[in-house]
Amino acid sequence: MVDIMEIIANLEKKETGPREPYPDFRTRLRLAEGKYKQLIPFEIKGRMSLLRKYYEMRPNYKASLPRAKNNYGNLPFGPKTKAAYNAGLDAGKDNYDPKIIVSHEKKWAVKWMEGVGK
Repeated sequence: MVDIMEIIANLEKKETGPREPYPDFRTRLRLAEGKYKQLIPFEIKGRMSLLRKYYEMRPNYKASLPRAKNNYGNLPFGPKTKAAYNAGLDAGKDNYDPKIIVSHEKKWAVKWMEGVGK
């Protein structure tokens, strides 16, 4: 079993500085938790589930690339469009690992609480 506290500690090291893609979600999460107090137990459960899946998401994403390229190649687009799609997938696979950080989990939690709390 994966230790959630170890995952959080390792991911939060990446969360500071200019690499943080969603710098305001720490504050937005506090505000959402204050507004939707009754949803906090469910939000915590969802955040922990997402944190547990981070290590599965990376290899699953990389493994899905050949199938995605093949399926897109069967669509009726021109060669330039298909080449651009494939180039985008190839560029994304190297950028995927660094972008999986805790703030994505915070972003999910804020958006979930705002959506459910309506």
